[in-house]
Amino acid sequence: MVTKKDLLGSELLREIVAIRIDTVWNMLALRKSGRLPPIDAEKATGDFDDKGGLFLPGGMVLQDWEGRPIESKRFRHRDGEHFRRSIRDAMRHDGAHLIYPDGLATCVKLGNTAFATMATRILESRLETLRRRRVLGERRPHKIGSSEICKSYCPTYLSAPYGSRTALSSDISTCLTEPRMYFRQCHDYYSVRGAEVDQLWKGIQSAVQPVDGDGGTVLSPPFIVTCHNTRYRESSLTGLTRLSGFGRFGEFATITFELVAAELMNEIEGSRVQLTEDEVVAAHDDVQVAAVLRQYPRTNPGARQIKGVNATLLSPGRDFGLNLGRITAEAKKRYL
Repeated sequence: MVTKKDLLGSELLREIVAIRIDTVWNMLALRKSGRLPPIDAEKATGDFDDKGGLFLPGGMVLQDWEGRPIESKRFRHRDGEHFRRSIRDAMRHDGAHLIYPDGLATCVKLGNTAFATMATRILESRLETLRRRRVLGERRPHKIGSSEICKSYCPTYLSAPYGSRTALSSDISTCLTEPRMYFRQCHDYYSVRGAEVDQLWKGIQSAVQPVDGDGGTVLSPPFIVTCHNTRYRESSLTGLTRLSGFGRFGEFATITFELVAAELMNEIEGSRVQLTEDEVVAAHDDVQVAAVLRQYPRTNPGARQIKGVNATLLSPGRDFGLNLGRITAEAKKRYL
């Protein structure tokens, strides 16, 4: 399983977590007035993440939903501050945001037909190759659908029917876990020829590598970050943040901001009694809020077990280098 540092150690995650902490205070204000959004409403957001967001390595995408090539805007600066500012601006708009080694393409409209087709072909081919049995038997090869892929890349409390953002991120995550097979699928699906073949290969190569910035910083990780704007559970305040496309099929992680209760503390490794001071993301009236990282193990297509999930409490300062006091003060002025 990928390490915690690999999951969280980028400017992209740092900015998204900062934005979600701001959103926590909007949700606390709504909770106090009795207007907390229902768990299935797309309203668990603040001023900076109202549209949600989908961030992915640009090398995985050849064209937009209309078949046009993607045009990215080159980085003028490669430091963390300018990159985070670009991410915050991107989350004000709909569409997918593609991160390249040298730039960023925002608000890209992507269709899922191609990714769903290639993801299912990759899984079906891999499944039949691993069997290697000459005796066919009575059961024909199983057809894998996009909904089965979504189930494997989502917590059990997020159930079908799955939205377009969930399906798109899950299918591309499958392709990211098998980059060589994805290259072959793209080669055939798009009828890539000539110099385009090398361009496709170089793009996929860049997609499985982090995007580095100045001074040894990592601007973006080589996986997908999906910012949902739905809570999905009563204990959660903000939209679910899902990290996927690393490790083996079905591996993913989530970041949630939850009301602290006995159930959460019992779930944490070691069965904690209380939070440490640096783990308290927010405290208001009678509640505390914690940031929780859950890592889900690999699974088979169409399966997702409750067991095997590793839950860890996060510290905004220690894990992300955030100034929680400044974020809190600005959020309180905005929402309370």
